[in-house]
Amino acid sequence: LLCILPEEIQSRFSWLDPSQTESPKESKVMIPTPQLEPDAEDVPCSPKMAGRSRKDAEKRAHKYRTAQGERLYGVASNQAGLLLLRPDGTFAYVHSDQARFSEGVQGRWVESATASVELYPQSFGYCYWDSFDAHEIVGVRHVVTLSTTTSDAGDKLLCHLPDDEAHVFSWLDPNREEAAPPGADVEAVVEEECPNSPKVSRGKKRSTEKRARAYETSSGETIYFPESHPSGLLLLRPD
Repeated sequence: LLCILPEEIQSRFSWLDPSQTESPKESKVMIPTPQLEPDAEDVPCSPKMAGRSRKDAEKRAHKYRTAQGERLYGVASNQAGLLLLRPDGTFAYVHSDQARFSEGVQGRWVESATASVELYPQSFGYCYWDSFDAHEIVGVRHVVTLSTTTSDAGDKLLCHLPDDEAHVFSWLDPNREEAAPPGADVEAVVEEECPNSPKVSRGKKRSTEKRARAYETSSGETIYFPESHPSGLLLLRPD
């Protein structure tokens, strides 16, 4: 099925059709595509938009500078990770400070007791895509206790998981050995190139998402493509 964009934007650059040429008026400063970082390569999976770089490139977590009211903590049982608590009640977490916060787990936090906060994940990014299904992160609550203890390197404050969770596999510490379900076949870990940030090295996730062209709609869902950009796909859900 087709959906039709308004005439004034059918041939203009937008997120609906990023293959169009971006005019100087829409981008006052034309920033040349930067050289990739030494550890970065092209992602071998889904197609990215070519020839355009972001105006404000997000820094990796270890270079992040907190804004007013924000707090940063490492997890005592996984000191490579970083937890960012924002004053608006949202949080971001990366299992490795070499990743960007947008590539980790995001959600909301509430104070549950003195120096304790509950973390409620709502979404997750690149680092977890290949290794976790949504139900293994979204809604999987954890409680951490904030402390004034510093990390082994002395560069950040630490928060602590309860003793019975501190050394167990979870989205907060995905590099721990995962207990295999009884009778489950152990899948071989598939090694892939890591183009940007470190992914969780867990092997394949349980349910691999299909590419858009192979997507099968569920009840009430409808798929359209813009008439002016036939290679794009728009999925409308009944919710």
